[in-house]
Amino acid sequence: MAKTVGAITIGQSGRGDIIPEMKETLGEGIEFIDAGALDNLSFQQIEQLKPSKGEPPLVTRLRDGSTVKVAKEKITPLVQACIDKLTRQGVDLLTILCTGDFPPFDTSRLIVYPSKLLHYTVESLSPLRKLGVIVPLPEQIESTREIWLSHGREVVLQSASPYGDVAKLRGAAQYLSTFGVELLILDCLGFNRQMKQIALQKANRPTLLPRSLLARAIGELLL
Repeated sequence: MAKTVGAITIGQSGRGDIIPEMKETLGEGIEFIDAGALDNLSFQQIEQLKPSKGEPPLVTRLRDGSTVKVAKEKITPLVQACIDKLTRQGVDLLTILCTGDFPPFDTSRLIVYPSKLLHYTVESLSPLRKLGVIVPLPEQIESTREIWLSHGREVVLQSASPYGDVAKLRGAAQYLSTFGVELLILDCLGFNRQMKQIALQKANRPTLLPRSLLARAIGELLL
């Protein structure tokens, strides 16, 4: 019998841009059951979840392919509700399809947090003196810089949305390479393998793709 992973998106479920690629990495033996924090919400209700002025946003995708910005503090209770639902369904493992730094959630199941997976992977690399990070939105640069600076390394950031023009990703990767970064991080689950190849080609640096890292961790735990 296949193992089941409850995958929570901070947007709406049906993430055909993420889960199929993760399944390709994993191969047979694991099934995903997804749930979305914004499932069944009206446009007006989603609008109320937007970040206030000065509050760092998270960006996510709706079922129709459009993107929205949400505040982490406002979305967290809705993520918990998805976790409760999937836990009742008896999934073997849970994960959040977002690299945002969420607080611990309440559940009897293990949760794989992509943010922690990403940060501890970087922490395991030595020596690593200069890090390049690409985030989706310009508004996320300063808050993300603070998170990565806590690791005691120099950090250079650029923004390029995985839901926008890939030319911006090319430019961001090439720009970071001019600073002599030793590692590049695509800091969003929305970035895919094709985008990683674009970043690799332009930056010519080792590049971490969160969804691949997450898929391999899930495989290690369940297969």
